[in-house]
Amino acid sequence: MPVTPNYEWEESEDQVVIYVRPKGVGPDKIDVYTTCAWVKVNAERYLFAVDLKHDVIHEKTSFRKFDSGTVCITLTKEDTGTIWGELKRTGNPQEIKERREASVKDREEVYDRRLKLRKTTKEAEEKRYFNQHWDIEKGVRKEVEGKVTEEFERETGDLFVWEQAIEAEEEERKEGLPYVA
Repeated sequence: MPVTPNYEWEESEDQVVIYVRPKGVGPDKIDVYTTCAWVKVNAERYLFAVDLKHDVIHEKTSFRKFDSGTVCITLTKEDTGTIWGELKRTGNPQEIKERREASVKDREEVYDRRLKLRKTTKEAEEKRYFNQHWDIEKGVRKEVEGKVTEEFERETGDLFVWEQAIEAEEEERKEGLPYVA
């Protein structure tokens, strides 16, 4: 059964800061999970979970793990300018549970939307890169084809001049005149 670690909290009109201290646990073994209504810190045999008295802006939540094992979680209040007076929400346990579950679901939906947006952005960037590369390839191909056409025309002209010279030489031989090039 998990043990609740020592913790302290403080607040201003805009923020709530929670310090969780799981004794003897390094920062790499500490997991922090937050929503707009719930904070959970899991560290080996320790579990800190609190349903917050009021909602916070999850997107502005941050946390920092220290080498001592202390975790500092900074939450921005949704209703700024208020003092909570206490950290934990009290009331009907079923309503608190439903609020927590709804906040977890909302966070997962936000995460899924961000993941989908990241995937869509990556696909668009890959398509843009492909099209850019393809345009470069088409330009190089057009340049090569132009050089081939130019060389073909030059060689065709040289061949025509050579054929004309051969025909003239044969004409002069037939007429018995010496050929002068």
